[in-house]
Amino acid sequence: MMIQQRSPLHVDERARRYAEAALSGVLQELRSSPPGGRALSCFRLSARIGGLLSSGLLDHEAAALGLIEAAVAAGLPHREARAHVMRGLQRGAESPDSLPRSLGSSTAPRAQTFACAHESVLSRVPDPRSVSELWGSAIAVDDDEAVSGWLQTRALCPRDVADWDLARALPAGLALPSWARTKAGDWRESSHRLLVPLFNENGHLASLRARAITTDARPAKSLAPTGFQTKGLVFACPLARHVLAGDDLSWWSSPSFVISEGEPSYLTWASRHRETRATGPAYLGIAAGSWTDGIAARIPDEATVFVRTDRDEAGQRYAQAISATLAERCDVYIPSLEESR
Repeated sequence: MMIQQRSPLHVDERARRYAEAALSGVLQELRSSPPGGRALSCFRLSARIGGLLSSGLLDHEAAALGLIEAAVAAGLPHREARAHVMRGLQRGAESPDSLPRSLGSSTAPRAQTFACAHESVLSRVPDPRSVSELWGSAIAVDDDEAVSGWLQTRALCPRDVADWDLARALPAGLALPSWARTKAGDWRESSHRLLVPLFNENGHLASLRARAITTDARPAKSLAPTGFQTKGLVFACPLARHVLAGDDLSWWSSPSFVISEGEPSYLTWASRHRETRATGPAYLGIAAGSWTDGIAARIPDEATVFVRTDRDEAGQRYAQAISATLAERCDVYIPSLEESR
């Protein structure tokens, strides 16, 4: 994937120094990114630099190499780091005018917003550090034969799921927190080895769901952390996480979303996306209690929303709840119902 670079014949020296300082700051931030947010940070920070590359302020090859090395230093596997970096650079190159301004903006307001929201979910989600540590210790799904095999039985490509960091595999020999176990044993013992991250309305990793990779799993096919709720939490692809986080998406002229139900359906839809499709859509996945007014408020006005919940009674209730919160300001399509709004 190559990015067209503008001729730097008359680049202002002050702008060049600014770009170099911005790259240095981004590399430092990426190296220190927390375990639970490395992939998203890699994409987001690479997108910042992509705008500067398109203006000819930095050398493309050197910047890309630096970003990949920083992501690897933070803990991402090299192939995964390279995939997120190249996607981010490409995405940033598509909006070169706005990105340099965002590089100099403060992130303090967003951090304050998260702090307030975080207090409201402390009582119903596990300790954030334990969630981040377990997610950070999980491995790519295509590096685990059993998990890859299960994904393939669902017509899912393990490499696509891994490249977009939509799910990870629970490895052997890892000490698990107390909430990652049931009466049937810990998640590994009950074959719940596919981990799918859940995000709050601010786009922050808040919890995990564990999906069984066998047909006789007990006590259920999918498990939430024992003793905690997942209300108000959704599955979200990288683009959807940016939407929830309130990032600058001014380049996205026609936002569209696909909202599906359950882990397999969400992974099926979200893994279809390719980095060459810069217009999206963004993919969200829900379960019982996922959809809230706070999540709905993150969907931009006049967005196109395709609701792909199951065509059963529960799925229709989910679809109607989503439509009720969005229909007045978005185009909502529900194939499972007679009417589309």
